This record gives sequence, structure tokens and C-alpha cells, in this order.
Amino acid sequence: MPKAFRSTDLFEARLRDDGTIELIPVRAVDTRQAWFWSAQWQQMEREADADIAAGRLRRYDDVEGLLADLERS
Repeated sequence: MPKAFRSTDLFEARLRDDGTIELIPVRAVDTRQAWFWSAQWQQMEREADADIAAGRLRRYDDVEGLLADLERS
């Protein structure tokens, strides 16, 4: 591929047979962390944010307190 049509981190450039330059978006997110940006995970993040905003959370001073609360559940 000629230097003018080299790929970047944001897109891949392809020169088609008809002379058209085709730009193909490349995932800008590290593939090892792409799960975080999935629709399902983002929905869970919104739910967690709503729970925190509504005060639906518990804080513990130590692991023992957390484990004791879990055993009561």
C-alpha cells in the first residue's frame, strides 16, 4: 500500500481497485478492556451508579464485617 494510504490507530485505509479509498474504523479501545464498553456492561454500570445515588449500598470497616453480613443474608 502506498505510504499516503497507511493505516493509523483510528482507521485502516484500503485502496480499492476502482481507485476509491476506503476507511475502516479500528477499535480505539484496548481489546483487553473492550468488555467494559459492551452494551451489557455499560447497562450494569448505569444500574450501579443509580444504586449508589439512591444510597443502596453498605460500607464496611473490615472484611470480617462484610463476611458477617453475607452470612446473615
